[in-house]
Amino acid sequence: KKTLDRNGEEEIAYARNTPAETLDFIVSEFELAAEKLPVTVDPVEYGRATKGAALGMRAVALLHGGGTVDPKYYADAATAANVFIDGELKGRYELFGKNETDPLKKREAFINLFLEPYEGNEEVIFDVQYAYPYKFQQGFQTIAAPGVPGPGHAYGWGRSAPTQNLVDAFEMSDGKPFDWNNPAEAAHPYENRDQRLYGTVLYDGEFWKGATLSLSSNRFDNGKEVSNNLPNGLFSTKSEATKTGYYMRKHQNEPVVCGPSNRSGLGDGGNMIILRFAEILLTYAEARNEVSGPDNTVYSAINSIRKRAGQPDLPQGLNREQMRQRIRNERRVELARS
Repeated sequence: KKTLDRNGEEEIAYARNTPAETLDFIVSEFELAAEKLPVTVDPVEYGRATKGAALGMRAVALLHGGGTVDPKYYADAATAANVFIDGELKGRYELFGKNETDPLKKREAFINLFLEPYEGNEEVIFDVQYAYPYKFQQGFQTIAAPGVPGPGHAYGWGRSAPTQNLVDAFEMSDGKPFDWNNPAEAAHPYENRDQRLYGTVLYDGEFWKGATLSLSSNRFDNGKEVSNNLPNGLFSTKSEATKTGYYMRKHQNEPVVCGPSNRSGLGDGGNMIILRFAEILLTYAEARNEVSGPDNTVYSAINSIRKRAGQPDLPQGLNREQMRQRIRNERRVELARS
């Protein structure tokens, strides 16, 4: 019986490729796939990877390489992403709901972007297919859903709670940072915020599935805990109660029933988006900013995403570091839970 010797057996002594070699191989595979894949597919083949999926993942990989392997890859990442903006795939993908002007419609568009009735919309470049009853995803609809207005076995498990740090990253609707030291903002922390906040997070006082969420703390009356609605706030002993004061809103289709019915096969059939056009715009902006600083194309890419969210354009005159920080925050609030 042969035993591998860690120090002597050739079978386990293979040399590792360098990070650059590994990245170049991944990029070459995406390029090869892009040569063979169609730009569009017939509806009966929906779910099949397309040329856009391969080229989009190539751009994302190159951006990662620019930050972790060698800054030289930033230029390649910008070029790769620009194929979708001003190249071969220009106009093939768009931001879902970008033409909505009413703030509530913008909020609704951002919510609907991730839901089953709107799957395959113009922003989606590649997604994982789910189709009830053959294959369905229930994570967001049960595991991440709030355990309100009943116990966790009948509703959600509340296992994915956004942090206060994430919530604070969403700007005010006028583009200024949210500030707890501002008395007016602190008194009403969920008013007049970036519309993406309302499509990403469930917060205290919001009406959800026929009940008002009570998340900031448990409720008491004359020292006795109020048990109606089974409060899900901080300090609750319920296992499904939030640990941060928030629940995840993104991907949650409010009419879908949580609990046993969902877990036994009557769940949501919504696809899970892997790559969408907004991330391509963010990829271009980040890569281009590292190569040339915040030129007009960087502003255009970022501002188009902000416009869809109802946010004002970024201020002119930012330097590279300032733009880098704005892009990072934009990526954070746009792609929270992707």
